[in-house]
Amino acid sequence: ADAGSIVIGDAPPPSLSDDVVILGNTAPAGGAFKVAAKVTINLGDAFYVNALGLDTRLAGELQIVARNGLAPSATGQISTVGGVFEGYGQKLEIERGLVSFQGPLERPALNIVALRKGLEVEAGVAISGTARRPQVRLVSEPSVPDPAKLSWIVLGRAPDESNGADLALLIPAAQALLGGTGGGISSQLAGSLGLDQISVGQGDLNSVNRGATSSVVDSGTRVSADGTVSGQVVTLGKRLSAEAFISFEQSLVGAASIVKLSYQLSRRVSVVARGGTDNAVDMYYTFVFR
Repeated sequence: ADAGSIVIGDAPPPSLSDDVVILGNTAPAGGAFKVAAKVTINLGDAFYVNALGLDTRLAGELQIVARNGLAPSATGQISTVGGVFEGYGQKLEIERGLVSFQGPLERPALNIVALRKGLEVEAGVAISGTARRPQVRLVSEPSVPDPAKLSWIVLGRAPDESNGADLALLIPAAQALLGGTGGGISSQLAGSLGLDQISVGQGDLNSVNRGATSSVVDSGTRVSADGTVSGQVVTLGKRLSAEAFISFEQSLVGAASIVKLSYQLSRRVSVVARGGTDNAVDMYYTFVFR
């Protein structure tokens, strides 16, 4: 190609997952012709992509082969030339971006490294695996623990472990950058503070119920319910014994805060004492329906 440009908005259009079946919808009939082809594509020196946070030039060559009744396969490699990736409000410079094809067209191998540059610690992400199953990990130069890497990416500085607002930012960032719950990073953040639980959730400090929006790192029993949503709450907790758990909860949208002590009297009976913005002692009897 002499030149090319792909531009896609930040938010892709909504779509149904592959396992959704629409009742009454008939599958399209197969085409009348079966095509066999062998095509070589050279991206040239002016093929640009601006899509979903990625802004770079692509170079390389692919050979695509389509045979009767078989999915297309490809051989070759596409690489990035400079460029940046914008994620979680930060621009990461692409240090290495290789997409290698050796088989099915939809399953190329990934070898990508992007860093936030110009800081004392240059941290970022490395992506390996395949396009179907990418594996994302945090990297930095010089090497620092994963929670610190995440802080340098998101905040541009070392983490302040005593600052609840920092923790509230880093846990969702771990989810956004690494996918899933970000539980490994949450566990390290909790461990660095000598805690068993760090979470950020939607809820009301005056309510015993809260819908969690991030991972809870704790081996104890957790009861969830809808609750009254009034804003985000960061929770720091420590298990004192098999029966006792103490936590501090701070609103991120106001000054409200409480200290909560939970004690499991028996398998079904527990007591929760709260002090701070809300003062109360509650006893709970738990039923389990099967």
